[in-house]
Amino acid sequence: MSDSPPPAPTLATTPAVRSRWIERALSVGVQAHVWVALAATSLSAFAAMQLGLAFDVIDAQIVAVSTLVIYNLDSWVDGRRRLPRVALVATAACGLGLGLFCSPLELSGVVLIGLAACTLYAIEIRGFVLKRLFPLKALFVASAVTVGVVAVPWIRHGGEVVTTTALATGLFLLGLVGTNVVIFDLRDHHEDRERRVPTFSVRWGRRRTVAVLVVAQWAWVPILAVLGFDLLPAVAVSLSYVLIVTRVRGVRDYRLDLLVDGVPVIVPWLASGVMWS
Repeated sequence: MSDSPPPAPTLATTPAVRSRWIERALSVGVQAHVWVALAATSLSAFAAMQLGLAFDVIDAQIVAVSTLVIYNLDSWVDGRRRLPRVALVATAACGLGLGLFCSPLELSGVVLIGLAACTLYAIEIRGFVLKRLFPLKALFVASAVTVGVVAVPWIRHGGEVVTTTALATGLFLLGLVGTNVVIFDLRDHHEDRERRVPTFSVRWGRRRTVAVLVVAQWAWVPILAVLGFDLLPAVAVSLSYVLIVTRVRGVRDYRLDLLVDGVPVIVPWLASGVMWS
């Protein structure tokens, strides 16, 4: 056995450097909306499971790249151009085209109509921007995401007529995504006020918005129970969001995105027992 000392760690392998690289990679992933695309894909797979539908790689591809197109386009319109947004949108659009090529024509129509609606929502037309209409921002985003994540597996795998389970699943997704949007609006309160975007936080104030959000988290649980929805995912998601808005203070960077969008990525699956089976 050699008595020579082990080689000193190089700059590239020190824990501090590795930590900075990991933080940088996570930050870029959040800014490029990869994390929110994963969240949308997770919700679509969860919705398919609740509705007894299949969910395959093509479904995941369509949901993920559609999310990347819409969110990066919105960021580009808002002037957040530190990343090559045009290249990201173009690349995601190519992936979306491939996914739709392998899908029913009806789904292509729904997705393209959705993309057109989201584009009209984001861009300015003769000085008018739809997102500046109160309370359209949270309602539009929650509705668009809910319809999108349900429509993909529903159309591709032959969902039947609307049932109580479908309504309950839609309500669950609507509440989850709407809460997600409002939490980010709380973070962006000052920026939205300067840009005259009338979010709930800007109109009602941060303290009142948090109070209403907490009450709403528990108000929807009995409604979902009446509709026969599995209460464990609903309660777990509500509790997670309540803890975030009441306990997480002073976090405004990519870590808040990882935490808030991590709820739809992980919590419903944990609460439904899928990850334990």
